[in-house]
Amino acid sequence: MPLLRESSLQLKPGKKWKGNKGGRPKIAREETAAWLEERDENGKTNARKIVEALGNIAIGGGPNSVSAFREIRQTVEQNQSDGPP
Repeated sequence: MPLLRESSLQLKPGKKWKGNKGGRPKIAREETAAWLEERDENGKTNARKIVEALGNIAIGGGPNSVSAFREIRQTVEQNQSDGPP
């Protein structure tokens, strides 16, 4: 399934643009969040697969390993500062 449906990004007649005019539309955030929660045949979410891929890059020692590690660290630190869910 594609990450975003093209039709979902179109404004309905009479609707005005709301929110962060320079950023992603709310529907894009909602569609992305929904895609991240989708599960494969083994029950693994797309979010989990991304985290695992990023972890594999971080521990792989390749040219992007430091960037991947920084992304993981930054995400963990941000989540810790947000407090418990």
